[in-house]
Amino acid sequence: MSLKGFETRLATARVALFDQPKRIIFATGAVEQFVGSEAKRLGGKRVLVDTDKGVRKAGMADTVIDLLKKEKRALLVSSARDLKNRGVEVVLLACTGYATIGLAQDLKRSLDIPIVDPVLASAAATRYATSLS
Repeated sequence: MSLKGFETRLATARVALFDQPKRIIFATGAVEQFVGSEAKRLGGKRVLVDTDKGVRKAGMADTVIDLLKKEKRALLVSSARDLKNRGVEVVLLACTGYATIGLAQDLKRSLDIPIVDPVLASAAATRYATSLS
């Protein structure tokens, strides 16, 4: 590949350093088996999945994103368990996105304390209010 014609742009571009992990995992099923644990091992809290149209069209990018969500869900359940161990008696979810992914059900199964889902609580309050009319 020739860089002819790009010399001026390259000379004025900002310097960008990339420290890449030296670990490469190449195996059948490696995405499913390792993507979440590798993101966690590297300290990833917000992960960018960079891909191209072909990879996305094949569904591979969605697989990676879904697996990262599962890893995030496990982290949320673990954090709630830590709070319970410190004396929390009720968990009130404050994000409607948690209702979208069904986090309350995972917490109920894992914690054995009341979990208040904001969407379901709002629906129940609305239903109760309309029953009074």
